Amino acid sequence: MAELSTLSRSVAGKTALITGCASGMGRATAKLFAAEGANVAATDINGEGVRETVAEIRAAGREATSATPRRSGGSSTRWRRATAGWTSW
Repeated sequence: MAELSTLSRSVAGKTALITGCASGMGRATAKLFAAEGANVAATDINGEGVRETVAEIRAAGREATSATPRRSGGSSTRWRRATAGWTSW
């Protein structure tokens, strides 16, 4: 697997909502954005996998939160609560 390169524009201090974070490209993208200084709001239908990704990001000293979608909706309120202290969307 090729090494990931740094981003061409700064995402430091921004909040990135990234889907598919439980594995593969979504997980790699979440970790790259976090390494570049972004606050990561991670989501995936695989709750256990997305929580593992968030734990890895936090273990590296970065900000991350996660949520899994529900069929009945209501996730926007959860995101607002989870990211309330983050200043930049």
